[in-house]
Amino acid sequence: DSFHIVWREGPSYNSRIYYMRLDRDGQTVLPRTEIISSPSCLYPRIAVDSNNEAHVVCQTRNDLTINSVVYVHVATNGGVLAQHGLTLVEVTPGKIRLRKTVLSCALRFKKRAQNA
Repeated sequence: DSFHIVWREGPSYNSRIYYMRLDRDGQTVLPRTEIISSPSCLYPRIAVDSNNEAHVVCQTRNDLTINSVVYVHVATNGGVLAQHGLTLVEVTPGKIRLRKTVLSCALRFKKRAQNA
């Protein structure tokens, strides 16, 4: 049993996403590791699969016109197995276009991870 932790550090225009894992006694199994270095990476979320591997997503927003999701698959040894980005919404003057839903992104990432 492990505790998987993900968080953002830095200002919203220059943030970094970190990951670490602790055992049930609170001892460090995997130390603080930077897994995403992307400007404007916000709202990191984590899920852990049955293999004890972490799946992290965060939203990015670049120059207020593009929203996207970054997905990272973290192995049990802390290595990054996969990293993908997918544009969700494009905003242009007078027009908002939804490119993908969050659900379709999650399904697409899951399929990519299974094929990796």
